[in-house]
Amino acid sequence: MRDFRGLWGHDTRDKLGGERGPAGPRYERDGTVRASWGDPVGWAGLAKVAPNPQEEQVLIARRIADLDRELEQLGADVANARDSMAVRAAGLLPASATVRGLEVEEAQRTAARLAAVRLADERERLLGTRRDGVPIADPHAHLSHRRMPIGAQERSRSRFLAGWAVVSTPLVLWLISVLFRRDILPRWQLAMGALVLVLSVEAFARGYLVAFLGRLLMLLVVVSFAFVLIGNWQVVIAATLAVLALVVLVVNVRDVWRR
Repeated sequence: MRDFRGLWGHDTRDKLGGERGPAGPRYERDGTVRASWGDPVGWAGLAKVAPNPQEEQVLIARRIADLDRELEQLGADVANARDSMAVRAAGLLPASATVRGLEVEEAQRTAARLAAVRLADERERLLGTRRDGVPIADPHAHLSHRRMPIGAQERSRSRFLAGWAVVSTPLVLWLISVLFRRDILPRWQLAMGALVLVLSVEAFARGYLVAFLGRLLMLLVVVSFAFVLIGNWQVVIAATLAVLALVVLVVNVRDVWRR
């Protein structure tokens, strides 16, 4: 593992690397050491995490000391900027060119003041942590994609999905062949029913059947509303205008009542 930097398989010289043999556990395909091997702590995102509660209390104390120094420096900068601007703007009108020229320095002073407020809030939080103890966090909170063992339900779903992958294409082809039979009269209804059936089984196999049924229900509602609107557009428009009139009346009465 330490001496062999090549590929564990045939090297096809594929520039995209798709057909090349895999690299070893220590080295990448280009011969460099993998981050997961050379720095497993940093690779796992744990380099910024204290190894134990005692060490974390020491780090908190160091951070509070750093915040005290930064707050002291920011406080002095804010006070000096305020005094400097006040001296230069003394005796001048607010609309004068000299006072307006201080806008940049005033924005910098405001930014420094807001930074001081943010650091002070962080300091108060850290003081509370030292007093009450470090809150217990989820030990897996640093993981973006946590790998969990495959449960029995997932294994069953995987087997069902594998079986469905075998029969789905022949089933679709058979349903299409049925649609071309002469004794089949409601072709469009049968085609839509077959499509819904296939998509429902596919959604069940992949674990989003409820979401699929919800979208299907919304589609049916929209299509039904469209048919009702086309067949009875006068009634729909009249009902819509009546509802709008009621809403406008309620808004007007509320405005008059508030006055």
